[in-house]
Amino acid sequence: MKKLITLLAAFVTLATGTAQITAPVIEEKPETDSKYMAGAIPEIDGKVILTRTVEVPEGLTLQEVMNRVDSWLIRCTKDERMHYNQRLPQTADNELQHAYSLELTFSKTFLAHDFAEMAYVLAVRYIDGQIVMEMSHINYKYNENNKQNKYTAEEMIIDKYALNKKKTKLIFGFKKFRMKTIDLLDELQISLQNEFK
Repeated sequence: MKKLITLLAAFVTLATGTAQITAPVIEEKPETDSKYMAGAIPEIDGKVILTRTVEVPEGLTLQEVMNRVDSWLIRCTKDERMHYNQRLPQTADNELQHAYSLELTFSKTFLAHDFAEMAYVLAVRYIDGQIVMEMSHINYKYNENNKQNKYTAEEMIIDKYALNKKKTKLIFGFKKFRMKTIDLLDELQISLQNEFK
């Protein structure tokens, strides 16, 4: 292959009368989807709080919206990955909250199962025709060398730790926690959107 490229380059040089040979342009593909990169994990007062919004069709009353949200939150507890769930006290008519704990699988084969137990609070608020989902109080239990370690989102998935200094690549070890957390929130957003279709 190298010989063919050299011969083609020589032919081009002879045919055009130019002695300059340029290397072929190869487009670099990003290592990871941009949704996981810098800014994907916002911090508010030093705490990770992830949000997504869902549009609500016109014509629904507050009670109708909250009834659907409540049914959806209960269905989330039926997820086979779920370990624990608890409804938290309602502080306003337009808000519901649950605390969840589920298995976050990174990889699974016949011989090995790499996973963490992720706990979080999911608050769902109805504001001005939109539902705002807020995931907070995120932490992970992860077995390393037969020792169960506990990490907070602030230790594992923020830009400072999960990205290199140039913020162009995800750091091995932190990468899987960051990506799977964002994927879970996106999955919840799509599921709630479908509730209102």
